[in-house]
Amino acid sequence: MTAAAVGSVVEANIDVYGSMARASAIADYLEVAALAGQRITSDDLADIAEQLNWSRKRRRQVLVDGDDPEDDPDGWPEVAFSVIDERIDILGKHYPFKISRRALRYSGPSDPSDSGYIGVLAITVVHAWGLTSTTQPTEELEDLAARVLAARNLDVARMGTADRSGVGFVENLHAGASSLGLRPALNPVPRSRSAKDAGVDTLAALTWRDGRSGQWVMIGQATCAKSTEWKMKLAQPEPNTWRAYLQEAVDPLPFLVVPHHVEARHLALLLSSRRGLVLDRLRLVPAKRGNSDGERALAKVMLAAQVQ
Repeated sequence: MTAAAVGSVVEANIDVYGSMARASAIADYLEVAALAGQRITSDDLADIAEQLNWSRKRRRQVLVDGDDPEDDPDGWPEVAFSVIDERIDILGKHYPFKISRRALRYSGPSDPSDSGYIGVLAITVVHAWGLTSTTQPTEELEDLAARVLAARNLDVARMGTADRSGVGFVENLHAGASSLGLRPALNPVPRSRSAKDAGVDTLAALTWRDGRSGQWVMIGQATCAKSTEWKMKLAQPEPNTWRAYLQEAVDPLPFLVVPHHVEARHLALLLSSRRGLVLDRLRLVPAKRGNSDGERALAKVMLAAQVQ
C-alpha cells in the first residue's frame, strides 16, 4: 500500500457504513474502484475478503420469512454483486456501471460529475471515508432531499441547520410552515429550550392552501450516519409533536433520507416499525434533476482519491 495523505484514500472497509450495510459498502467500493479505472473481479474481491478476514463477519443481519437462522449466504463477492444487481434492476438507465467479465465497469457520462448517481455516491463516500472537502456532505444531502421532493411536485421548506443562518427554531418554523400554506402555532410547545430543528430537516406538504386544518404533511430527517443509527434517526421526527406545532388534525408522515443504498432486508426491518418511510439512493437518483454545484464538488473529491 503506497503512502497517501489522510483524507484522500478510499480503501476496502466492510464496516464503513455500519454492520447493517456491509454489502452496500463493498458495492460502493467496487464502484469507486471502477471510476478509478481499476478492474476488481469477484475472484479479486474474494482475495480481499480473505486478506481482511471478512469471513468472520455475518453476511445476513436481518431474517425474513423463509430464512434458516443457522444459514448464512454465500461469500462476500456473491452478496456484493447481488446488491449491484438490485441497483441495475431498479435504476436501469440511471445506473452508470455495467458488469463485464465478472467485474464492474463505468459506463456513464464522460465527466462522471454529470451523473446523478455519482453525485449521491459522492455524498456517501466523502462522508463515510472522511475525504477532505470544503463542501459538507451533510448539507448537500439536506439540499438534495429538498430538491428531490420539489421535483416530485411537493412544496418544501428547509428546516435544517444548513439553511438556517442563525435563525431561531420558532422563527424558522413560522417561516417554513407558512410558506407551505400551513398555520403553525405562535408558541410551539412543548419544545427544548435549545431546539434547533426538533428532529426535522425537511418539511414537505401537498396542501390545499385554504387556511383549514387537514393537509398532507411530511416531516423528514436526512442523515449520512451509519446504518446502525437509521432506526433511531427515523424515530426523531415526532408526528404528535409536529401535529401540535403545525396545528394540524392529522399526524404528519415521518420519512428518513439517506444517501446510501438501503439493502432490501434492512429496508424491510425499518419499515416494519411503521414509524415512517425511507428514501435511499435508489429512490433519490431517478427523481433528481441534475447535480448541484456541491454534488459536483464532492464528486471531484471522490474521483481524486486514491483507491487501495
